Amino acid sequence: MEINVENLSKLSRIRISGSDSVGLSENISSILEYSSKVQKVSGSIDASSDEYIGDIKNIFREDVSESKFSFKTSDIINSFPKSKKGYLSVKKIL
Repeated sequence: MEINVENLSKLSRIRISGSDSVGLSENISSILEYSSKVQKVSGSIDASSDEYIGDIKNIFREDVSESKFSFKTSDIINSFPKSKKGYLSVKKIL
């Protein structure tokens, strides 16, 4: 597979010297060939079969609040000297 490295360098805005372009062309060709092989193999696998995938399970935990503090936000706002629309007002520090 022939890769136009000069065109790729313009598109990606990367300067590539003449000696690097030959090696880069070979590397990109081998990457593209490998990805086409992977696509062929992944297309042949039946997605409904557990034979290839194995057991699928949810590894994420439930979204549970684990607050270490026993106070409520409303208690803090009510005990603060100045608050406006749920925000706490403090002095400027410059």
